[in-house]
Amino acid sequence: MLRSALTSCFFGLKSLGVLGVLCIYSFLFCTTTFAQPANDNCLTAEPIIIPASGTNCVNYSSATATTSSTTNVCNTVVINEVWFSFITTGPANTVTVTPTGSTPIQQPVITLSDGICAATTFNTCDVAATAGGAASANWAYAPGTQVNVSVAGILGDGTFEICITSETPPPTPGGNCGGATPTCDPSPFTLASSAGNPSSGISPSCFNILGAPQIVQNDMWFVFTVGQSGSFEFTADLNGIAEFDWALYNITNGCPGVEVTCNYFYSNGNSGMIGLQNPAGGEFNAPINVVAGSTYGIMIDNYNNNGVGFDFTWGGTFQMAPTADFTVNTPSGCNSLTTTFTNTTVGASTYDWDFGNGSTSTAQNPTAQNYPAPGTYCVTLEAISGAGWSN
Repeated sequence: MLRSALTSCFFGLKSLGVLGVLCIYSFLFCTTTFAQPANDNCLTAEPIIIPASGTNCVNYSSATATTSSTTNVCNTVVINEVWFSFITTGPANTVTVTPTGSTPIQQPVITLSDGICAATTFNTCDVAATAGGAASANWAYAPGTQVNVSVAGILGDGTFEICITSETPPPTPGGNCGGATPTCDPSPFTLASSAGNPSSGISPSCFNILGAPQIVQNDMWFVFTVGQSGSFEFTADLNGIAEFDWALYNITNGCPGVEVTCNYFYSNGNSGMIGLQNPAGGEFNAPINVVAGSTYGIMIDNYNNNGVGFDFTWGGTFQMAPTADFTVNTPSGCNSLTTTFTNTTVGASTYDWDFGNGSTSTAQNPTAQNYPAPGTYCVTLEAISGAGWSN
């Protein structure tokens, strides 16, 4: 950073007659005034260009900065700040400030906002835990968004390194529709932490603030196939304080699928429990009917991206695939009987037949079976999904 200094010096004379002696005293004092940094306010924020690698780090100083008189939950008192801006190139964005040099910034605090400079709102902020510690904040923005970043020192101004990363992260299991984790077990489960899934960048239809579309922040996906049609319900009971949102998609024909329903209700930062169940309202939408053979994806988003997990419970009258089922084309006859079976199983990849006449098969559609003597024969079919679940 370039800084200019103006030095003003004053010299004075003073005479005093004492016992006929002339005494001359001189005094000299100087004041030095430093110019404010160019990026001392939001309107003159220093632009940082994001290269193809996705990360850019630069060194700056907040010395001689002044305050814009703004506060938030991370800095509750008015302190001096300097400003930066960048244009996002991907939905995953992280800004980190680390104290450096002989006169480092003390306990840095950073604030991110995609609003206009005059706005008093912000997206997220973070403050270092110690005087010499680093501060790091992340937020999901649509590519092409201008983000304003303020940097200040809670305990003192000084030098620092600011690193900005803006990228489209690689898919992670359960982190987007295409990489979602298939679920075949309708038993309740616990997700201890939601950390580790960056934003997939999607924007469900109900995700908007005052008409402005919003993208997900920390979305998790669960996919299931319906074996028997019926009503579908679910609840996710949070294990901490966070704002959660969700959407349900029909992805039978592939991702991103067709949105079925979604919920973006704001609960002042503490959703508590979300899902599909009656009575509908707030964090809950009404149950829906799902169709056998269709595949659905549940997207659950932790808006605060703070790692809070949840206890998930399936509900409704539907049955999850695999659902073993078949029909007997000729169920009865006189004396001996030869008949065929039509496999109507949903969601299975392997099959285990026992025809009750001493024969077995692992074919999806087995050959005709003969029953030579009158009697009652019990035929069973076990259907096994690719994940190993059976019915």
